[in-house]
Amino acid sequence: MRQWCNMKLSDFDFRIWDNTKKVFLKPNPYIFIIKSDKEKINVGAGIKYKDLGVKDVKGYLDISKPDELDIEIELWTGFYDKNGKKIYENDVIDTPIMAYSRLVKFRKGVFNLVPSLNHYINLKDKEKVKENYFKAIMSLNQLEKLEKLNVIEVIGNIHNNKDLFENF
Repeated sequence: MRQWCNMKLSDFDFRIWDNTKKVFLKPNPYIFIIKSDKEKINVGAGIKYKDLGVKDVKGYLDISKPDELDIEIELWTGFYDKNGKKIYENDVIDTPIMAYSRLVKFRKGVFNLVPSLNHYINLKDKEKVKENYFKAIMSLNQLEKLEKLNVIEVIGNIHNNKDLFENF
């Protein structure tokens, strides 16, 4: 398995979710800078016309109104699940070495596996909830060091499988 820290720019991958149309942009999404100044960078996303085909316009973004785009750019973690499927941010994974499914989230430069809050709702002591919840967060890099990536399976994502993440 490839480690995130050893990835090259040529390995960089992402997917783009269109919150308006409720689809991933396909095929071959790209990101571009629309406007940049010292305080913020506006980015857009889309797919090339030539990649759409005559009948397939599903996932096309209207970039004539970039301020109205409602998209999520989800990074590839650099890892694959046991079936060879790429693991992206916002995927829900399952593995026999953990008691429950986890959501993949990118925070502070690390892809973390965040547990569902369902397992902590019944605890009455709020400090105990926080302590146990944050101890349960694990990174994909930690799993790689334990040589456990080969048992991870992507079972869905937060967009297409809302039932998998109700309390994340």
